[in-house]
Amino acid sequence: MIGTSISPYKILEKIGEGGMGTVYRATDTKLNRDVALKILPEQFASNAQRMGRFQREAEVLAAGGPFVDRSELFDSTQRRGKWRITGSMEVPRHEHTATLLRSGKVLVAGGASWQELSKNHFIFLRLFTSELYNPITGRWEEPEDMTSFRVAHTATLLGDGKVLVAGGGTSELYNED
Repeated sequence: MIGTSISPYKILEKIGEGGMGTVYRATDTKLNRDVALKILPEQFASNAQRMGRFQREAEVLAAGGPFVDRSELFDSTQRRGKWRITGSMEVPRHEHTATLLRSGKVLVAGGASWQELSKNHFIFLRLFTSELYNPITGRWEEPEDMTSFRVAHTATLLGDGKVLVAGGGTSELYNED
C-alpha cells in the first residue's frame, strides 16, 4: 500500500491497525495536506454492521445554539456533504461542550439557555444538565445531572474513558459505565 494512490490520496506510511481496518498517513494531492486514511478489509464490505459503524465514523454532529434544541448530522461521505436532522435535545443550549465517548455516543454538557418568561422577555439560564446522543438510535438520553452549572467550561476525554468537566471553580468526572 505504501507509495500507492487511491483517488487524490497518496499513501505515505502505516500509522495504526485495529478491528475496523488499517490507518495510513496520506497526502491529499488536490488540497496538498496530510490526512488519515482508513482502509477496511474487503470482507467488511458485505457486513452491514461494520459498514454502518464505518459510516458513522464519517459523520459530524452539530447540536444546539441559542434557542435551538435540534441537532443535525453532516455526512462527509456524500459528494458535496449532506446535512440531515436527527433527534432533538431536551433543552436548547449554547456555550456547551460536546465530547465523543469511546462507545461512539456524544456527551453534551452544561452551557446556557434562554427561557421565555413572556413575549419578548427572556431569562438567561446556566445549565447543570447534560445529554447523551446515541448515534445508533439517533436519540438523546439524559444521564445524571452535573454537581454544578457549567458555562464556557472544558470537557476532556481521559485515557480511562472518563470525561473531566472543569470550569466554574470546580471540576467533576463523568463516567459512562
